[in-house]
Amino acid sequence: MAVMFPREIPQSVFDDPLRDAEARTYRSLRDSLSDEYRVFYSVAWLAGPGKTRTGDGEADFVVVHPSK
Repeated sequence: MAVMFPREIPQSVFDDPLRDAEARTYRSLRDSLSDEYRVFYSVAWLAGPGKTRTGDGEADFVVVHPSK
């Protein structure tokens, strides 16, 4: 089972029909990946000074593995 950050997503995500895909993906990643994986949910990034092309944003999931 993958190590998830946060350990559980808020119940409001599970209750929101517009975010059903996020809830299903969270559970699927958690349950199907080995414990070597780390999965970060709702990761924000900042573009930084002079980086106006991409702007600030958010990734629903970032999946990392020590050798992949």
